[in-house]
Amino acid sequence: MKFRFKTMRLPILAKDLLERASKKRTYVFRFVYGLVLFGFACILFYGNIGVSADAGQSLGRGADHFAWLISIQLAVLYGLVPILTAEAIAGEKQRDTLSLLLVTTLTPRQIILQKFAARTASILSFVCLSFPLLAITYTFGGVTPGELVAGILGLLFACLQLGALAILCSAYFQTTAQALAVTYLVFLGVNFAWFLVSDSPTFFAPPSIAGIVFDAITVFLCLAWAAGVLVDRAFVQSRNYLLEFFRWLDRVFEEMNVLTGGVVLVRDTGFLPKRAPIRWRETRKKSLGTFRYLFRVLVALEAPILFCIQSIRLTSVRAGGDEGLNTLLDMLWIASAALVAIHAASLISEERSRQTLSVLLTTPLSSKRILAEKMSGVRRLTAILLVPFATIFLFENWWHSWNSWDYVVLSTLTVVTYLTVIRWVALVIGLRFPNQLTAIVVALAVVAVWTGGLTLAVPLLQYLNIEAGVLASLIRALSPVDMIAGVQSSANYGLPGRGSPSPWETSSVVTAAHFAFYWGLAIALQWWCRRAADHYLGRIEQPQAPAQWDQREEVSPDATTRVSPKPVTEAV
Repeated sequence: MKFRFKTMRLPILAKDLLERASKKRTYVFRFVYGLVLFGFACILFYGNIGVSADAGQSLGRGADHFAWLISIQLAVLYGLVPILTAEAIAGEKQRDTLSLLLVTTLTPRQIILQKFAARTASILSFVCLSFPLLAITYTFGGVTPGELVAGILGLLFACLQLGALAILCSAYFQTTAQALAVTYLVFLGVNFAWFLVSDSPTFFAPPSIAGIVFDAITVFLCLAWAAGVLVDRAFVQSRNYLLEFFRWLDRVFEEMNVLTGGVVLVRDTGFLPKRAPIRWRETRKKSLGTFRYLFRVLVALEAPILFCIQSIRLTSVRAGGDEGLNTLLDMLWIASAALVAIHAASLISEERSRQTLSVLLTTPLSSKRILAEKMSGVRRLTAILLVPFATIFLFENWWHSWNSWDYVVLSTLTVVTYLTVIRWVALVIGLRFPNQLTAIVVALAVVAVWTGGLTLAVPLLQYLNIEAGVLASLIRALSPVDMIAGVQSSANYGLPGRGSPSPWETSSVVTAAHFAFYWGLAIALQWWCRRAADHYLGRIEQPQAPAQWDQREEVSPDATTRVSPKPVTEAV
């Protein structure tokens, strides 16, 4: 009774903590975070000297280990805290439950504080996992007790500061995505300014006493501001700032188009769908599905590439690599992978977040057809993204005057293969996760771990002094970054008769196996999505009718009496 009385005084805190404790992903995230942190600490402590080294070899290295642990944790927490906190108030607005909280006896200050305490309690549990590792760095030497305490307090107040800022943005904005984006922008801007003013050597350096005081003041101001705007911003209509920006561009272009006589490249017709309603909705009503918005994305990606190509042509330097074009290609890969992953992960999770999936499932369309038509917008986006890639590849082939088309074929194959795999991986994640923001974050994280993990695996094995010849060769063969780098190096230096050969010339078997593996993975993911569509969309599989019975009712010639169904064998 005593515990029940205490929880009734903090109902929102008790409710949020119980809900998070009942979710499996809470413990999965905590376990993964602890495992990654422990693995990184082991690599940091024993990477160069080995686990069998004596105590003398590790003495005096505690300061470097301490700084690295603090920096890595700050980097991870900076990305994790807004994701876990930005949904606190904005999620209540999207579910139309914030009005129920406001009609209770709780004041806005109590609502904000309890939401803040519930979200930061789970985050601080992540931070507490690192305290024993920080204590180990103290035993190595080079770290004073004051620095150890300052580092621990710095981690705690950094989490509190970022959580308070996310709560403020969540109370001010209407959607979780807007709150998350503004949280990152404001936090990076404020801390970058603090980084320029302070004497910190790196952005993720261990915090100082002045930094801790600044974080404490920021926490107080953000929470007070959030409590002040909670009621005023509770019932404000949601605004799509990206759509408003596109509409503003439409008005600007229409005013400028008067000078050209009103030329229209592609006119948006107002026809209604006949056979593919979902495809029509994805390609006519979505921002990244209509041609005019995709054309703007194409112009934004193609314009710097054409400018760089023209600069290379004016310099007339054919030898060596084109660093500017290589940088644009790297940025194009990152932007394309992010756009495809975000769009594909949002196909189903966005319908769930907006509570329109149930309406979509009432249509007389099978789950397989729904997924196929939902992917039409992503396929159109992928086709548009192929244009800037093709521009770079064809220019490289023409600029070096090659007679062989191996570079163009391999480069195009990498783009088509990897974007297809990313598309289906993101769709699988969107099917499994109920929240759109969570699906997007997980999809981007999976793509980053897939590409970065295979790239860093071999250097990590070398750092740990582990001999893995066959394993290292297999990792390099599966790494998409190594394949892209190998193809591009043949473009930069693979002039006829000298330079670096293409991956196909180096080993045609390994190259064919690489692309066969990823196409097989894409086909397997596509088959799984179609097979599990009914389950993850929430549809109940309809039982098949018995084969020996004809379920249609036979009507007598006078249409007044009905005859019961007969077995198919008797009817025949």
